[in-house]
Amino acid sequence: MAVDRFPRDRMYYKFRLYGFLKNLRFFDPFLILFFRESGLLFLEIGSLFSIREIAVNLLEVPTGV
Repeated sequence: MAVDRFPRDRMYYKFRLYGFLKNLRFFDPFLILFFRESGLLFLEIGSLFSIREIAVNLLEVPTGV
């Protein structure tokens, strides 16, 4: 028995592209350079990045999407 699949229109592919591109974070290398120019050590920069990721995961509101 064949399973009917939903037709995939252009919006489906746009949504998949958005899902791929939204978390690439192209600004992170520039942020690291900015922090280095400000005098921070790599350990301090890594700590800031890890605090950011922990905060994002803890404060994320589950919406089911």
